[in-house]
Amino acid sequence: MDSSEKKESTFEDQFARLKQASGAESDTALARSLGISQGSISAAKQKQQIPPGWVKIISSKYSVSADWLFFGEGPMHRDQPGKLVEFGSLRCLPGFDCVKRVKARLSSGSGSLLASDEIDSVYAFRSEWLRRKGNPETMVLMSVSGDSMMPVIHDEDTVLIDEGQREIFVGKMYAVAIDDMVYIKYIDREPGKYVLRSANLRYRSIDVDVLDESRNVRLIGRMVWLARETR
Repeated sequence: MDSSEKKESTFEDQFARLKQASGAESDTALARSLGISQGSISAAKQKQQIPPGWVKIISSKYSVSADWLFFGEGPMHRDQPGKLVEFGSLRCLPGFDCVKRVKARLSSGSGSLLASDEIDSVYAFRSEWLRRKGNPETMVLMSVSGDSMMPVIHDEDTVLIDEGQREIFVGKMYAVAIDDMVYIKYIDREPGKYVLRSANLRYRSIDVDVLDESRNVRLIGRMVWLARETR
């Protein structure tokens, strides 16, 4: 069947593929991925029609095939069979995305120095799984030190940070730099300040005045995954 003979699948199928490609578990999450309002999602459902612009956004943001989104045909991602994806001097096989692990360490305790962005190693993840969590091109792996996020995150755990996800959502964990210190915390946003919360109740929250020009505060990105080695 050539492109002129392709027949679009149902609205429900296309909508489900948009959610799958973006990793959205709800209509609200899909709206956030698209940068639109919940009302726009409701309107599309009423009309039973996917705006072409939505396909373009998801296709570009998550490197997903537009043919797959529209018609459910071919591979989900645009990587061509037999193509090797370059990552510096390394190459990732088709179907995988490479993520760098840097020597900088994130502290879940009182804060640790961001030592360097020097690449320590590179890890490969299955593209279909990883791209549901965000954009691999903006992801980085780092080690965590300290016990303030126990029992959620342990000392020496490895976390995956997506530096492209900087919008704050309640209940999510983020890496944040304050002056020369880097933390991983839950973040609450209150008028004029960030409140950095620990999972370990022995640690007090850290209030950060975003208007205080004497402090350099930078939201690095959202934690989307963690790994733990048995000891």
